[in-house]
Amino acid sequence: MGQQIIAFYHEDMKKHYMGKSHLETPVRLDILINSLKQSEFDVKWIKAKQGLEEDVFSVHSKELLKYIKLATEKAPTWITADTRTNKYTYYSAMLAVGASKHAALASFNEKKIAVALTRPPGHHATENAAMGFCFFNNAAVAAKTLLKEKGLNKVLIYDIDNHYGNGTASIFFKTDKVLTTSIHCDPYECYPGVGFPNEIGSGDGIGHNINVPTPVYSNNNDWLYALKSTIIPVIQEYEPEAVIVSAGFDALKGDPYGKLSLNYDAFEYAGKLLVDSLPKKVRKKIVLVIEGGYKLPDLGEAFIYFLRGLTGKGMSLPKQMPVSRIAKKYTSHAQGYIRKYWRI
Repeated sequence: MGQQIIAFYHEDMKKHYMGKSHLETPVRLDILINSLKQSEFDVKWIKAKQGLEEDVFSVHSKELLKYIKLATEKAPTWITADTRTNKYTYYSAMLAVGASKHAALASFNEKKIAVALTRPPGHHATENAAMGFCFFNNAAVAAKTLLKEKGLNKVLIYDIDNHYGNGTASIFFKTDKVLTTSIHCDPYECYPGVGFPNEIGSGDGIGHNINVPTPVYSNNNDWLYALKSTIIPVIQEYEPEAVIVSAGFDALKGDPYGKLSLNYDAFEYAGKLLVDSLPKKVRKKIVLVIEGGYKLPDLGEAFIYFLRGLTGKGMSLPKQMPVSRIAKKYTSHAQGYIRKYWRI
């Protein structure tokens, strides 16, 4: 058997449903679960429990929780043009919160990579608002859990979704206890229209919100060049005590909601780059929280490739990687802001 991975999941997360035409669909979880079951990993399955209201309040306002409850009771409720409730939304979202919280604790305590198979996703949910298919911010709850219950002072959030995790960034924008990093599609071209390099944080958090936009239709080389030359050196200097991955796979070429052009190898490299940048004692204190990924035939493979990278089985980057001129221009622009705070 391969390396053991802890997976938190509950069947009822599939009860949240936003309609036949919506690709944030329950089958996404079936695909990820089946991929794990068929993989080389030794998976320890744990039935997720609902999170507590206190977990939600650690990152969200009481008003938002009340609103999601009411929107669920009165379902279907369109919260935004692309985000709606059914009668199970609140319940499913609280299961996702609980899965994320307990995966973070299990990973840290047992020193094993953990996966919170979460649905609905979360990284667009801000303190006061649900949006972008997201109701509560699962990654933020996981990070806050480690800060509060384990007394950590340096948690990394590594967001590889096609879309900027605007909710996560806004929640931790003013603290240096969480380093939020995101490589994502050009905000001028992709939802949510923010996530520019100058959005660097404020107050105690200045320099701790790292945004690296990439051109639309970036291929593996362009995307990995940006990741390796900007985010990875910051992680090395930061030396986190634990890692939360906002694991979105909608940067795959042909994803109906994404505008990048990656293949499986990019995710394997991204996992390998991350784990190699961490202190040795942190390399198994990693939690994956599932975000986007809507190219259903390829979703499971991208997920497993990323896990292979995280577990040290991934390939090292080729020494020669031709990079486009526009990708270098985008990356150089981001570096101009990051260099004010980090050695890159």
